[in-house]
Amino acid sequence: MEEQQTVTHTEPAAEVKSMSFAEKLVNIFASPGELFENVRLTGKTPSNWVIPVAIMIVVALVMQQLIMSNPSLADQQKALVAKATEERLQKAVESGSMTPEQAEQQREQIENFSDPSSTLNIVVRVVSVIVFIPVMLFLIGLVYWLLEKWPCTPPRHI
Repeated sequence: MEEQQTVTHTEPAAEVKSMSFAEKLVNIFASPGELFENVRLTGKTPSNWVIPVAIMIVVALVMQQLIMSNPSLADQQKALVAKATEERLQKAVESGSMTPEQAEQQREQIENFSDPSSTLNIVVRVVSVIVFIPVMLFLIGLVYWLLEKWPCTPPRHI
């Protein structure tokens, strides 16, 4: 009996073409396996994370503006801030650490700041979104990375 040998010819690995961001966005839902394989084979590119973070920041800023432009929500926020401020200032006046005049000055300053349409409030909201989203994404990634590196061997019982 003669043995047949099968010879497999290995072709050189074809260079993988990186997908455009639009293709990646569509393939998240259309064919995620193909997308993840392409991302794995093409290596690390800034467009894999910069564009999604930028989109997330823009969406968060738009949502924040829509929420804060709603008069009933703005009034609720003002009421919550006013209530918390009043309680804190009342305790400070009762304890003697603040005079009623100082409490009134602080009340006015806080009222001016808590107005959702004030320039300072808008700047603080925008800066906080621009800083908070990348920091949180980094921290979430760090947690997943640490969990991946965590030893999975069960502890030995002696």
